[in-house]
Amino acid sequence: KRQVLGGGVYGLALCLEASRQGLRTLLVERNDFGGETSWNSLRILHGGLRYLQTMDLARFRESVAARRNWILTYPELVNPLPCVMPLYGQGLKRPGVLRLALAANHLLSANRNRGVRDDRRLAAGTVLSPQELRQLFPTLDLGGAKAGALWYDAMMPSSERILMEMLRWAAACGATCLNYVEADRLSSDGTRVGGVICRDRTTDRELRFSTRAVVSCVGPWSRQLLGKSSQHTSDLFRPSLALNLLLDRESLGEAAIAVTAKGNDARAFFLCPWQGRILAGTFHAALPDDPQGDLTQIRERSVQQFLDQLNTALPELQLTQDAVLLVQAGQLPAKSNDSTELANRPIVLHLGDLDAPGGLFALSGVKFTTARQVAEQALEELHHYLGPPPPT
Repeated sequence: KRQVLGGGVYGLALCLEASRQGLRTLLVERNDFGGETSWNSLRILHGGLRYLQTMDLARFRESVAARRNWILTYPELVNPLPCVMPLYGQGLKRPGVLRLALAANHLLSANRNRGVRDDRRLAAGTVLSPQELRQLFPTLDLGGAKAGALWYDAMMPSSERILMEMLRWAAACGATCLNYVEADRLSSDGTRVGGVICRDRTTDRELRFSTRAVVSCVGPWSRQLLGKSSQHTSDLFRPSLALNLLLDRESLGEAAIAVTAKGNDARAFFLCPWQGRILAGTFHAALPDDPQGDLTQIRERSVQQFLDQLNTALPELQLTQDAVLLVQAGQLPAKSNDSTELANRPIVLHLGDLDAPGGLFALSGVKFTTARQVAEQALEELHHYLGPPPPT
């Protein structure tokens, strides 16, 4: 079997794509599938509009294609999401600039609805008048807004249901998926990976699995799992904290609104309708290289900082700690240590090329949206090492 360690969206996507290609695949997860960062995502499948700002057309097209793939594959679990950004006539957030950006977004994503059923099609964006903006968000004081930019992305109201469908699909293709089984250590002959030694957390039994290739998709636990092999993975996962908050406030409407906090450390946040309440995100905080001991304290401090910044953006919400119904916290890879700037690209490494045992791979990524594309990239690396897959 080819073994995938870590049952978040990246591990699940890799398990699914490998099993669809006819590879004998084993997925091992120490807790619930998708129970860490994947569960704590903001649930928006972004189409890459922001990449037009830097003219990163490759990432834009990748995001558009990935969003379409989710809508096509899981139409009952992915909905169109109107997104609105109030425009105050400053910098790039001027009506004229956004009108051009939305037109470019429409033209460059012309295939976004190909094959999509009618009630899941994403309309073209537009610039709203101040009156139209107030009609969408009647409870907010958006005084001074000269216009609003409206575009459409997609949202997963229940991301965990999508993960369960990915598991069912992978199992139907022959994959073995085990949760509450923890990978303890790797076995090798010094030159090649020979397998993984695991522990069944419900029975405390030791389980041994033989394999020619192991892919670690365990994110911030990479160094802990890979042991000595992790000395070459300093670029693999430098942790940062990502927070989303479910707020005890009625949803502002059917659209998500993008707001920017005031002050020198101004950040943009999305306030999304979810289960009749507001799901706000995402706040990013820097973490030390090994954050486990300080994580609770950092998280508590970050929640308060998040609320403070939301109150500067929308003071009428009057947010306090009592307004927080749920804290969704996960760890994402940062560009550098002790940074809040996320890594630009997913990373797929064959650690066998870096003096580790051959057949040991490591994968990390940032976006839920493009997990399937990253899985395909990882499989190309696996095929380069193992040879082409069997015909399916």
